[in-house]
Amino acid sequence: MNKKELIVSAIEKMDISMLEVLLDDTTTYQHATKEIFLTRLAAIFKSFQNTGDTLLKAYPGICCSEDCPNKNTGGYTFIGNNTNSYTSFIFEEAENEIRDIRSCSNLVTQHNGIELKNHFYLEIYKDEEADFNPSPDLAISLQKFKNAYDEIIKPGEVFLTKEEYTHWLQKHKDLFGRFQLPPMSYKIAVNFYELYSYLKSFLKYTVFEQESLKASEHYFNINTENENELLAWLVKYETLGDNLTLLLVDYFDETCQALRSFKFESEGCNLNVDINDIKSTFFFKLKFDEYYWSMLEKYKAISEEEESELKEGTEESANRTSLTYHLRKRGLLPTILQEEFAPAAQDL
Repeated sequence: MNKKELIVSAIEKMDISMLEVLLDDTTTYQHATKEIFLTRLAAIFKSFQNTGDTLLKAYPGICCSEDCPNKNTGGYTFIGNNTNSYTSFIFEEAENEIRDIRSCSNLVTQHNGIELKNHFYLEIYKDEEADFNPSPDLAISLQKFKNAYDEIIKPGEVFLTKEEYTHWLQKHKDLFGRFQLPPMSYKIAVNFYELYSYLKSFLKYTVFEQESLKASEHYFNINTENENELLAWLVKYETLGDNLTLLLVDYFDETCQALRSFKFESEGCNLNVDINDIKSTFFFKLKFDEYYWSMLEKYKAISEEEESELKEGTEESANRTSLTYHLRKRGLLPTILQEEFAPAAQDL
């Protein structure tokens, strides 16, 4: 094998140790040092592995972007062996040496009709580039973001109470307020923005804790084997479930099963955020989702063909994911809603 073939093989095996040997210490890759480039590549490998891939398969191709200086440069798309997730790189060669490896979003390959899924793109930020030389004002701004970020993100396990992260959010409120739009160019600014947004978003769910506690207590008093009781519970708390639509999308993690904390992994830090003040909200959402979507599928009053033809702005379109709407359309609400739900039924 020549050197490029060895590098491609190492990427297929997700072997960072071999790539450390094969890549040149003095060469920059995607404008970054070898160390930074391999750190980002290792994170991509972890994403593949976390979703079930053990190997990648390389398919040769060419960059076909009209807006990219790398147009017509050759490279490979690497596809996960179990998930069809993928990442693509172009290889710049000269005199039998690899001069650069860069992530590519427009690599066209012949991959035998495989339906590609998630694209893992290797991102290098401006402040990670080997020749980064900020102006004094920019350097000061970036240092402020780093100082704030480092107050929380430290190597190892870090445990954060609500009081602690609330204090941190208030302390750095003005710093966060500098962003008109989410930052995209500088890694440390992105780190600070994402951490602040992550912690701040916990606060918005505290307003649902009392109602979620009531709904959770109610859940323990119904017989989930009795479908009418279960449907009545889902209907009564449908609005609450709607308000929590993004809760598990934002925070889903295996740790949520324990309902003690959520983890935020970054820069070698395992940040554990205490969710004791909203644990009923998480419990309710887990149970609500466990039953709601299967019941919606069972009682949906329109066919898939009819649903695909719905026009935006119509009642049917607005209520396509409302179990209450579909039960009403089927004429089943009077049967399902028992007397204890009568006040709620009048509002429907």
